[in-house]
Amino acid sequence: PQGVAGPAGPAGPTGSVGPAGPQGVAGPVGPVGPAGPVGATGVAGPVGPAGPTGQTGPAGQIGPAGPQGVAGPQGPVGPSGSAGQFAETALGTGGAFIFLDTFTNLPGLSMPIINSGTDAATYVISTSGPIDSLVFSSMEVAIFVDNKQEPGGTRRVSVHGGTPGTTSIWSQSLAVHLAPGMHTVQIRARLAFGAPGTVGTNAPFQQGTLTVMGIND
Repeated sequence: PQGVAGPAGPAGPTGSVGPAGPQGVAGPVGPVGPAGPVGATGVAGPVGPAGPTGQTGPAGQIGPAGPQGVAGPQGPVGPSGSAGQFAETALGTGGAFIFLDTFTNLPGLSMPIINSGTDAATYVISTSGPIDSLVFSSMEVAIFVDNKQEPGGTRRVSVHGGTPGTTSIWSQSLAVHLAPGMHTVQIRARLAFGAPGTVGTNAPFQQGTLTVMGIND
């Protein structure tokens, strides 16, 4: 028969760790923990590029007209206007000895004109006077307005001198249209060819004349 077991002997040394066993099955998800404190604001990022321009919106409706303002005081009465008629004559104050082929003003045959209207007005310019020379001479007499030679306002007149009392006469008329404002009409002469001569005079019955007539359009 088996005898009685003896007392336990002392513990032996610890053996080496065995290999890890296989991973166990994941346990169920635990409950959500409480929210943590808000973190500090981060540095602002760079500005992005500008987006494309949007389409123009439709025009708004016109607002209602405002109330009419108070009428201002009546202005003073202006000066009475003319009926548009004008007539004046200038007489020559002497003769001009013409020896150059450039136009020279004839003494006294100049006149200012004022068109006080708001539109262009028509004026008829007429002039006449004597031309004298001791020998053959050919002169040109022209109508100038504001220092410009008027087209159609020039006449060439010849004098066959050598005979006492020989005198030729220039005579011409022209209609011009002048804008509102001040203008100056002048009669000028120049030597076309031949010998020098005298254009105009202040002698009685032979004075040069310049007549301007305004016409009511």
